[in-house]
Amino acid sequence: MQFSTFTQDMKNKFIQEFINDVSSNSSSYYVCFGQPNPWDVNDYPPNTNISVQSSFYNVQQNLLAGKKVQPTDIAFLATNYTWTSNTVYDYYTDTDPNLYTKQFYVLNSSNRVYKCLFNNYGTPSTIEPKSYITAGDFTTADGYVWKYMFSVSSANTKKFTTGSYFPVKKDPNVSTFAEDGAIHVIYINQGGNGSGYFSTNGFVSSTIGTNIIQISNTNSSPQPGIYSQSSFYVSSGTGAGYITPISDYQVNTSGMFVYTQNPIPTLDVTSNYIICPQVQIVGDGFNAAAISVVNNYTSGIDSIQIINRGILYTHAQINILANTNFITNQASATAVIPPPGGHGYNPISELGCSTTGISVNILTTDNIPNFITYRQVSLLNNPISSANGQLFTNGTFNQMTLLTVVGLGTNIFPVTEIVTGFTSGATAVVVGQPNGSQVYVSNVDGTFLDGELITGTYSGITSYIVGINNSDLVQNSGSILYYKNIEPVARDSNTSENIKLYFVT
Repeated sequence: MQFSTFTQDMKNKFIQEFINDVSSNSSSYYVCFGQPNPWDVNDYPPNTNISVQSSFYNVQQNLLAGKKVQPTDIAFLATNYTWTSNTVYDYYTDTDPNLYTKQFYVLNSSNRVYKCLFNNYGTPSTIEPKSYITAGDFTTADGYVWKYMFSVSSANTKKFTTGSYFPVKKDPNVSTFAEDGAIHVIYINQGGNGSGYFSTNGFVSSTIGTNIIQISNTNSSPQPGIYSQSSFYVSSGTGAGYITPISDYQVNTSGMFVYTQNPIPTLDVTSNYIICPQVQIVGDGFNAAAISVVNNYTSGIDSIQIINRGILYTHAQINILANTNFITNQASATAVIPPPGGHGYNPISELGCSTTGISVNILTTDNIPNFITYRQVSLLNNPISSANGQLFTNGTFNQMTLLTVVGLGTNIFPVTEIVTGFTSGATAVVVGQPNGSQVYVSNVDGTFLDGELITGTYSGITSYIVGINNSDLVQNSGSILYYKNIEPVARDSNTSENIKLYFVT
């Protein structure tokens, strides 16, 4: 049986559409507080379930209050891999189906995010990445190659970052300089140790036309043909950066001569060169170039140095070429193709974000009663106003019914007391009584009447209703998108609260 899976782009699309909907004028989302009554067993929160009764009717019935989610309250989240010395980090590769389960990026101590492009063949990272150059990549002294992605602002750090997650946001300065299809890394699969790879370097002694170069003989081999099929790279001086294959290498009494496959029009005695096995990049992009670094003790390839990252590669094959008369163990290497747009172009996709975070600050100035104790948080979408039957859009709502009463004297209805209307038979649960004349209730069953007597079921306390302010929302309106049972939280008028909800796609 064949199985299918959502791609990372599909997950990102779901999250982005959710964020767009939160930001639109046509939708309202509220983080809500509910469940004033103690849980059945020692007030310990029971497991949630998705039955209609539990996940909708019960949650709706127990709503107390809520605050609207603003566009700044929602973000893409990535798993928090904080850089730690002596840790072996994974590296980005386009062929790993399990990439997004691995630690291939880090958050450093300055809240900057870096993607690991090369981990020096699995050695521990000992140098914290700190550079924040927006173009290209950089290499630390431990051999790791990093790409700076973006920085998490102090405000977003406080709002969203936890030990498990941090918020992700594109840095326009980085995405602008992203190189679509650029090859940043070519790693060695098999170095071909002991196989007869050779390299040399020196300075140009003279040029004969544009294709024949006499080189210094200080380090070069006297063996004719040994550098054929290798690369001639101008490392400094006139013509620096030019690279071409070598078609022949001749040695005679006049000196050592390199015949290049392509002409080098600007070359003179100020030019320094490196001769090394040729790195041939065969793909659908343009202008990528690299040279090999030979270990002269093992005659194998130690690494590949990128000279030009090129553009627009979606695939590339790497061939390491040298004179086959000397090679007994062929080296091999693999080019790493960047994600669409290049490294840093779309960090949300590149870091495998599949978690949405909502973080709402409940301020002391918000119109949410400070006397309530709640045991449930939820996310409510598009509730309807009880005042006008339209979409409710206010910054906060109060879903409790306020009964203004007289005749209590110094009596206070206990919290969780059930009160009953003498005439209507309506019942409700007392949530709080901030003063002698105001009784807030929830779980209203029936319709209380103005002027009727209410009686506490357990306390026997009585009073008369002289005013009724109904809840802000139509009962059971809107959709419950999420809920969680928690231990009791007593609101405090002197402190703010931060509510974080995380959703995994």
